[in-house]
Amino acid sequence: MSETKFTEAPVAVERCSAVGLEIRATEGDPKDIAEAMAAIDKYLAIFAQPIPEMRCLKCGTPQTGLLAAMLHNGFQWGLVNGEGACATCGWPGRGIHRIPDVGVLEMVLQYHPDYVQGKAAPAKARGET
Repeated sequence: MSETKFTEAPVAVERCSAVGLEIRATEGDPKDIAEAMAAIDKYLAIFAQPIPEMRCLKCGTPQTGLLAAMLHNGFQWGLVNGEGACATCGWPGRGIHRIPDVGVLEMVLQYHPDYVQGKAAPAKARGET
């Protein structure tokens, strides 16, 4: 895959959140649930809320599902475990998410434009190491 330049902003998108992905905890100590949901939201902040039909933020190509599989133009896995990009335009995303102290989420999410274009806060500011 050739190196992609991300100079133009794709469609306007919201940041991803547990509520937006309809992630809910129904059992357990309310304090533990609140901490887990906060950890999930913190992790998801660098991703964009998926647009309908899991389409690419930049080119609109379906990233998952039957159409993407048949046309071989959906999410393409990269060399780094869990990472990849749109096979059509190269917009980056992640399909396997290891959320610290919570668990694993397997879902293709594309990075938010601010993160891709270098406008997001540095990793230390987000609490990452």
